[in-house]
Amino acid sequence: MNKKRIIGLASVLVFSILLSVPLALAVPPPQAHGPPDHIDEPEAVIYVSSQGKYYHTIVPYAADGLPWNGNNNASFQQLFPGDPSVTPYGPGDPGYKGGRWWIDSNSNGYQDADDTYFLCPLLGPGRDSP
Repeated sequence: MNKKRIIGLASVLVFSILLSVPLALAVPPPQAHGPPDHIDEPEAVIYVSSQGKYYHTIVPYAADGLPWNGNNNASFQQLFPGDPSVTPYGPGDPGYKGGRWWIDSNSNGYQDADDTYFLCPLLGPGRDSP
């Protein structure tokens, strides 16, 4: 093997090692920015009643919530705040919206501009206890 090829392979090896260092070490921990009456810690639990399982989750990606546009009724799944918060559907269930939630902030029973909308993925697999 010639010298240039060895230097090239060594460079690729060093570069790939540098890329494999977890970036999480350089990123600050998540801050609690949950919507009103919701999870107020970086990691929390949501109970999925149809499965009888608890799922870990993280605080919403959109700190101030997602905007209501009047056309997104079918895109969000209702979450009932509590300790833990509860939803009827989870991963694998028909009706699960992939972590797109709405909280009925004005207690009128339907989605509108006064409610809270946010992203908060469920991290699996679900457990029988929190």
